[in-house]
Amino acid sequence: MKKLISHSLGVPFMVVTVFLGCQDLDVVNQNQPDEQRALASPGDLESLIKGSFLSWFDAIQSSTPNMSLAMPSDTYTCGWGNFGMGSLSTEPREVLINTSSSGLRGVLNGPWFGLYGAISAATDGIRNIEAGNVSLGDDNERALGFAKLVQGLSHGYIALMFDKGFVLDESVDLASGTLELIPYKDVMDAAIKQVEAAIVIFKANNFTLPADWINGKAYTSAELAQLAHSFIARYMALLPRDKAARAAVNWSSVLTNLDKGLTEDWGVMGDGAGRGSIWYSGTHWYSSQWNVWQRVDYKLIGPSDESTGFSDWLAKAPADRDEFIMESGDKRIWDGTLAANGTQNPGTQMLQIGQTTFIRASYGFSRYGHDRFKAVTTSNNAVPIVLFRMSENDFLRAEALMHTGGSNGAIAGLLDKTHVNDGGYPSTASLALGSINDAPNPRNDDGATLWSVLKYEKNMDLLGTWSGLQYWEKRGWGELTTGTLIHFPVPAADLETMGLQLYTFGGVGLPGGAPKRRSEIGEDLSEWNLRY
Repeated sequence: MKKLISHSLGVPFMVVTVFLGCQDLDVVNQNQPDEQRALASPGDLESLIKGSFLSWFDAIQSSTPNMSLAMPSDTYTCGWGNFGMGSLSTEPREVLINTSSSGLRGVLNGPWFGLYGAISAATDGIRNIEAGNVSLGDDNERALGFAKLVQGLSHGYIALMFDKGFVLDESVDLASGTLELIPYKDVMDAAIKQVEAAIVIFKANNFTLPADWINGKAYTSAELAQLAHSFIARYMALLPRDKAARAAVNWSSVLTNLDKGLTEDWGVMGDGAGRGSIWYSGTHWYSSQWNVWQRVDYKLIGPSDESTGFSDWLAKAPADRDEFIMESGDKRIWDGTLAANGTQNPGTQMLQIGQTTFIRASYGFSRYGHDRFKAVTTSNNAVPIVLFRMSENDFLRAEALMHTGGSNGAIAGLLDKTHVNDGGYPSTASLALGSINDAPNPRNDDGATLWSVLKYEKNMDLLGTWSGLQYWEKRGWGELTTGTLIHFPVPAADLETMGLQLYTFGGVGLPGGAPKRRSEIGEDLSEWNLRY
């Protein structure tokens, strides 16, 4: 059976055709041009490869799935249903409707087709260079390394988000080849091999990218190798669907890649056109519009509450919950003083805001906004959009040490960088290690462990930084709300084209829904009301 994936690649009507070899069904694009003629000039080919990275960026940082994934992670909350935010955060959790007419189809279609568009562009570029159809001269290796990186980054995100996917590279004969849907683990294996192939090229050559390929900086080949190593570490840690798989990650390999990874924050430069920008991140823009859009979820910041507000809120059924004012000890949320009108003065990253006027259920209300990305909107998106903070390296390193028997002192030193310096809490040096089963807790009280501080600190410090980050983290730690889908199905639009049966995930007690948290160790779940 022939399956057609189409995506605008800067070459009119160019498509990628993949086969499952199961039925005699042909899908023919009558407008498909001759590929060699369409990419006849070096400029065309270079533009194709350059644009593949923007396609990857846009496929994941646009509002779908960027804002969509922030909601089932319970780190942001929003009263509107846009971008699937309402359906994906309904409590109790509901099954995902996966049909070609579903209002949620954009949550799946955007990243799926966008990422395969990026992959096909990068693959076309590699194939034409290696076939000798077009030469970029001294820049051939630069283009090949960059295209392999895009292939790997794109396949890796598919493996994070979906339960299965295709693997497409230049070895596939698009005229007679066969591609099959394979499990997410196999997709990630292929992705990491592609990123590693890019690293080999980067380290064997000495070149500099034009500054508009990754907008804002002319990266050297050595810096691209560092970026690639950091993404391998990130992808390895985020892939697991449960605690057992998270513990089984090759954490020694994660550490090796971190040692070779980024040495400064990484991201792109916004291009100053607001929501109409080419280089645009939905959560970076909308989270700073907390008066009408994404606010901070109590499930993220609540563990810092030193009153009974959060525990009282959790003890209620979701339908009975409403917004409240916390007494947080975290200096990022509240500086500990009150304004003349009694409002809490802002913390360094968040602030108390007015009552929620959203239209959804009150369990999604919040009186706190995330102010860290405010410059994105005040500058009309003309500031750096950070997608990988150096603190992420510290958190990954801390968790690797937790899984591999590292010293508590080394772990505490890494956590204290944000816990003490930003949160204003005492050092974690005296805390026990604990286990992956521990709930987030920053308060250094009797219930706090290094594990509980890690869970709190990582999601606090990296809030909104990269599309889906908190969702993947909480999935692997076993912290997702009961019934939250653990990954997404192949979009119905493709399943129908391939003649395959529609399927889906999510919902309390249903396939692909997150289980009850920590019930297997006999914890009193009434404290957490089946965890949120």
